[in-house]
Amino acid sequence: MKFIYERIILLSPLIILLFLLEACQKDGEKIILENPCLPPCWRNITPGKTEQEELVKILESMPDINKKTVHVLGSWNNFDSVVEATLISKPIINFYIQDGKVVLIFISGKLGLTYFEAMEHFGDPDVITAARTLGPSRILIGDSPLLYISAMIPEIGIGFGFDTRDILMKSDEEIKPDSKITEFYYYDPEYFETLLDRGLFTMGNDYKYWRSSSK
Repeated sequence: MKFIYERIILLSPLIILLFLLEACQKDGEKIILENPCLPPCWRNITPGKTEQEELVKILESMPDINKKTVHVLGSWNNFDSVVEATLISKPIINFYIQDGKVVLIFISGKLGLTYFEAMEHFGDPDVITAARTLGPSRILIGDSPLLYISAMIPEIGIGFGFDTRDILMKSDEEIKPDSKITEFYYYDPEYFETLLDRGLFTMGNDYKYWRSSSK
């Protein structure tokens, strides 16, 4: 009986950890899939329409946003400003402002979706970028080569992607449909080419670009 009791005590932290990991994954899925409006709108924030002042008010009214993390930052990469906020479930959201309006929503973190699940829900991408750069690894000490993959559907103003900072990669062929996405974009479809030109989806100079000829 004592042996069984000790085993239960040892297993309990593992069970709690698995429960928390599953809960975080579900929270991540809700961020993207449980959306009250159609893309490129996210939670009633619409790229190309929502103004910065209205954006801040909407963010401060969201129950799952950490109010202390809502900040209006300065200009960056020819954008007038960037508004930053963090969800209680940890993903970070950056809103890029041009001419007083949101043009891009960039959500990063553990979002609980795979590439395949995102494609099933939103459709096949017709623009894909693959970029190599150096960045901090969560596996190795110091900077290491990273690969960023971004898939875009400009027609509806969304995109999704991931980087390899949590993967020890040997070759590009190891990227699979079950790779977890860590980035999601909502953007003004009319502003897509400008965002692409500014390198928002390539994260460096060494990148490859593919566009479907069927769209």
